[in-house]
Amino acid sequence: MPKAIGFEIVHKIPENKWMTVRTTPQAMFDLISQYNRGKFGWSQFRVKIKKHKDGCSVKRSKRGEKHGIVG
Repeated sequence: MPKAIGFEIVHKIPENKWMTVRTTPQAMFDLISQYNRGKFGWSQFRVKIKKHKDGCSVKRSKRGEKHGIVG
């Protein structure tokens, strides 16, 4: 997946509901890490990622919630 398309996906991640993406959880996590590189504090994206057999679901985590690959 090209970097620009990946960043567009990151901007579309909702806070209230899960968004399904056809990629591995680790690839999604790497994409978020690339996006957050060089950003600090409130400007960083914190997400929850759930694994499925055909991809993964992702949603923004709220302040103080566990983030990363959660299940």
